[in-house]
Amino acid sequence: MVLSTGTIPYALGREYHDLDAVLDGVRRLCHPSVELVLHPDWRGDIAPRTRQPSEWSESQNLAFADIADHLARVAGDISIASVHGNRDLGAFLSSRDKADQRTGQTLLWEHLSLTRDLDADVLVVHAWDPQDPDPALDVAGESIRNIALSDRSVTVAVENIPTNRDASSQPASLERIMRTSDRIGMALDLSWATHHAHFGDLIAYLERVVNVHVQGYLHHDGQHMHMLTRGTDVSILPAIYELLSRGYRGQWTLELNRVRRLGTFVAALSWLEREIFGKE
Repeated sequence: MVLSTGTIPYALGREYHDLDAVLDGVRRLCHPSVELVLHPDWRGDIAPRTRQPSEWSESQNLAFADIADHLARVAGDISIASVHGNRDLGAFLSSRDKADQRTGQTLLWEHLSLTRDLDADVLVVHAWDPQDPDPALDVAGESIRNIALSDRSVTVAVENIPTNRDASSQPASLERIMRTSDRIGMALDLSWATHHAHFGDLIAYLERVVNVHVQGYLHHDGQHMHMLTRGTDVSILPAIYELLSRGYRGQWTLELNRVRRLGTFVAALSWLEREIFGKE
């Protein structure tokens, strides 16, 4: 089980973009395998395109080289299984503005370089902007294909994030991206897939799924523990069981919502490991 770093600082009462809080939390949890989430506001030269929980000026000014150097010095025995590209990638890559597209391509190459430097196997990317009613998916697909073909030591996996209501659906958008190359993998987010009722369509890509994001929050109904999808009261368990029944044995990544203390991570990890690995 791999632990997403995205919300770990919240469990320590610190800001999401505090890299040292991420490392501190991982050490306290004694869970060395993580998916490192790169935040859009960690860059000093490009303002975030997506809305962030705090002002850009309050975040750490970290270039990719800074992140790699810092982790090399202080991460110790923490293993980075995958890197989650920053959420702005899709907004740049699928923009119809040529300058934005070039920015996205530069960011994507920098993401790949950092992933290699950290010895991670998977780079998770967003390929479109959820707010854009008409993203340039073919342009984004070409950029991602070029990255995927450039280095076979890293699998570039596109995540099924939401789409604008006037744009193509998650499955249709993914199809446009993934048909550009069979080297492109998929990161299957169970919360978004279940919330938007696309799980049945997305399961068609199972052979290319290299990372399953178990995103949600813990809920105890008085008898049993559940993990519910973000923004709904739908359990993720049926989707997990379906993946196991179909033979999925790739990476599972916990993306925990509504975090207030480290004990919530401990409970969620314990519960998920029982549900997943106890049934293999």
